[in-house]
Amino acid sequence: MKRLRQLLEEALAFLRGLVWPVVTSVRGNVGLAAFSVVLGFALWIFVTDTESPTRSGVLPFELEVEAVNVPGDLALAGSPVNVRVKVEVADDAWGTLSAADFKATADLEGLQAGTYDLPVGVEALTGRGGLRVTQVVPATVEVDLRSLFSKSVSVTPKPEGEPPQGYEVSAPEIDTKTVLVTGTQDRVNLVSQVVARLDLSGRTEDITQAVRLEALDSRGNPVTGVALEPSVVNVSVDIEQRQFSRSLAV
Repeated sequence: MKRLRQLLEEALAFLRGLVWPVVTSVRGNVGLAAFSVVLGFALWIFVTDTESPTRSGVLPFELEVEAVNVPGDLALAGSPVNVRVKVEVADDAWGTLSAADFKATADLEGLQAGTYDLPVGVEALTGRGGLRVTQVVPATVEVDLRSLFSKSVSVTPKPEGEPPQGYEVSAPEIDTKTVLVTGTQDRVNLVSQVVARLDLSGRTEDITQAVRLEALDSRGNPVTGVALEPSVVNVSVDIEQRQFSRSLAV
């Protein structure tokens, strides 16, 4: 790099020696002055690009496409879709990029139930290294929009863990007995139970706690792509000490 800079400086000195006598002899020549400015600017761009080279290519990670402006009476069916992006960025910034530096979206505004191929827009959330998105791969994604379906499901409190020995726990009580599960019909039909987990490990006093609900299938696996209303309930249990003990000196 130092050798290249030295060569450029020598080239500029040579051009200055070559052009200056001409400039002196034709003072007031606007065209020649403009030529000198353009030449200097071109050399500056060359030096800058050499010192901070850019890199172009497809990044080695995927971006999950976020659906925006989804109509209120519709929901997305299927699993989330991912894309990759081709970018131009300073070579020393390439390795610092991550999925958090981008936002990929597909706009569903005004659509009805059905299947669509929609363009994906990717926005760079940082200007680090002169980052610029040049291509999205693939450029479009298939989106399956379906009408919303709902059903009511009973909430099952699920205590986990145990208090210390000698303490007894009452049957848990919840302030909401059923919730509304909403999503596409195929996802909602998978939900066979909604549970409210409450950890009792080491607890010795009565508990009333807000608990986030979980939608599970018949095998106890979480079901994604559904919404629960309400999504949080209050669970209460009474904990009472039934056995007492004390240490005696021997």
